[in-house]
Amino acid sequence: MKSGTNVNKKKLIEFVRRKVEELEEELNFYKQLLMELTGKTVHEEVKSKPLSPDNVKVIAIGNDIIANIVELRDSVRIMLRESIPSNNPLLNSFLLQLLRDKKELGEMKDFEVKENKGYVTEIVIRGINSKSLVKEVEIALRYLWKEVHREK
Repeated sequence: MKSGTNVNKKKLIEFVRRKVEELEEELNFYKQLLMELTGKTVHEEVKSKPLSPDNVKVIAIGNDIIANIVELRDSVRIMLRESIPSNNPLLNSFLLQLLRDKKELGEMKDFEVKENKGYVTEIVIRGINSKSLVKEVEIALRYLWKEVHREK
């Protein structure tokens, strides 16, 4: 039984290492793209809180990672680890409606839903004026993820 645990731990370690490498490659790509677009170095352009474990949060259900939340100086980025179809009825009637309602109530300035090929990949929330908003979005994402996976 102990060897099974070691195998699972080794798989988890390998998974995390692979993800770190993938994310570092993605970050380098975006840094390069930013430099190309602005003609500036990344350090001149990006002036937000340095990334640390204190401002990066993982949303998970059991062993499944749903999203990463990155708190920046003036915004919060929610990067979905598994994209959700942008035409999903629950996404539109529940999560996006929650965000629209919170914006109308003045709990945030604005939000942006980023899509790629018909799938939501990231949500950016700007100007948060509510301490509970990120937690509410996290709860909504967990619910949405459970419902999407129940359908499969």
